[in-house]
Amino acid sequence: MATSKKDLEISIASITLDKTAFKGRSKRVADFRILYPRLTVAQKTSSKTLTVEDARMVKPAFDSWTDRILFKEPVQGAFGIEFSISEAVSEKDLENAAATATASLLRLLGDAASDALGLKAASGFVELPANALAKAITGSTYSAKTAAQGSLDILESDYAALKAGEERTLSFKMLAARDIVEERHRATKTQSDRVTRRTLVKADAPVGTVTLTLKAL
Repeated sequence: MATSKKDLEISIASITLDKTAFKGRSKRVADFRILYPRLTVAQKTSSKTLTVEDARMVKPAFDSWTDRILFKEPVQGAFGIEFSISEAVSEKDLENAAATATASLLRLLGDAASDALGLKAASGFVELPANALAKAITGSTYSAKTAAQGSLDILESDYAALKAGEERTLSFKMLAARDIVEERHRATKTQSDRVTRRTLVKADAPVGTVTLTLKAL
């Protein structure tokens, strides 16, 4: 039996980070993917550039609606949210990523289609079927390594009872994508530069929590 659609606004309530895994000041890219919100849509992606300092979110602080908003979607039945946060990236990395993604999408879609989707100017939001998005990324000259990731299954029972204007929050853990290793360099009498490595966090260990808000429209 087909379920009815409900319009949802999905936004970030908070992102908390582990102090051991996110030391120092860095810029990172957080990607949120909504998977099969309804029958005709495979996925959509919304990206946020974060500035983090010793696990504290410097920018954005998610105080404004513009910073928090991820998706406004008609949803039907069960769907998923995937999350990933990159390792530290430079300003040049971010420029290259935007240029590469836009160029790839323009080549894939053609000027007329890309104009219709508003992809001439690189944005943090891409709407494409999963297979088209994969083709766009293939051959890309830029790829930020993933530091941590997580996912959330959202069932119809999680939102079906919400009336217009009502909200509920759902949380999920982010897990380290690989071992996080600290390297230290020091000179010794016999070696000019000795490197010692210490594993701070093991792969798949929890390194933070993402909390999302679902609001019925």
